[in-house]
Amino acid sequence: MNDEAEYASDIENYLPIYIAPCVLMPPFNRIHTENLSNWAESASDPGWLKLVERIAERLGRKGISEAAKALATGDKQTLYKFAQRFPEEPVAQPIWSDAEAKHRSEFQSCLGEARASVAARAARITADISVSVGSSRCRVTPRARHHFHP
Repeated sequence: MNDEAEYASDIENYLPIYIAPCVLMPPFNRIHTENLSNWAESASDPGWLKLVERIAERLGRKGISEAAKALATGDKQTLYKFAQRFPEEPVAQPIWSDAEAKHRSEFQSCLGEARASVAARAARITADISVSVGSSRCRVTPRARHHFHP
């Protein structure tokens, strides 16, 4: 196991974590090691978030750690803000899809209400015109013909 850890350290891919209490041997005891021995698979666990952040740093993709933090909150607004800042991250796609579906649904609801309101108003106006025309005592007569001579 030490050979694998040494090799990972040599190629700068070493990200040690504790999954169970143990004593690390030199030189690995001098490297900061995240303690996940009590991790209950919580997305908001500080040790987990730190590990994800370190992986993201190694990959050069800050969006990964920001995604982990946003997902840990479970808050839709926080997720939406993450997707705005990091639209290229794969996890942003379902967030955009959910937001689009929500906006389409809200738009359809508002459009339905607007159509019903317009239809009701048109019916009232039509009824008012019918009443006005029906109660009118005016007679319509043909226009008299005028002949103009220059």
